[in-house]
Amino acid sequence: MKIVQDLLPNDYKMQLQEVLFSNEFPWFWQDNAKDLTEKSNIFQLTHVFVRDSITNSPYLKLIDPMLHYIKESTGIVGKEVYRVKANLLPRQICNDDDIAKEIHVDIKDREDLISCIYYLHDVDGDIKTYDENYGVVDSYAPKENSLVYFNSNTLHGTRPPIQSKRRVCINFMLETS
Repeated sequence: MKIVQDLLPNDYKMQLQEVLFSNEFPWFWQDNAKDLTEKSNIFQLTHVFVRDSITNSPYLKLIDPMLHYIKESTGIVGKEVYRVKANLLPRQICNDDDIAKEIHVDIKDREDLISCIYYLHDVDGDIKTYDENYGVVDSYAPKENSLVYFNSNTLHGTRPPIQSKRRVCINFMLETS
């Protein structure tokens, strides 16, 4: 897992926060935090901007400039934007079993995809990456205006916030070759 602090200029960061934290932004129910066959009790709201390289939202123009900052800060040269979605994970009661069920890879069998997660605010609930035996490899406490990135076939997961009301982040999957 690699981390970039202070990814976006302050005015752009504030614009994103204003839109995504507003009562007007369209969020959609997702019964599980990750589409899994094994169900857990963790749910979230999402907004998909791009799915399978196809535009899915009129709000994409708000997100597009982020690609420039991601490329500039990470050196990732994205051939194509495979997926972009915002997640709103509310505070909720769950147990260790639920959290374990949410550990996942974004895409199996693809070495050419990079997952990037942009955090809009400081929030509890570290993101962790895992080895094939589910041992923790790395951990990061989300900070406002930070980006974490790793290969999309990396096992990773988080738990819902406990102290904060919600966690809002934007996830990118970029094709690199």
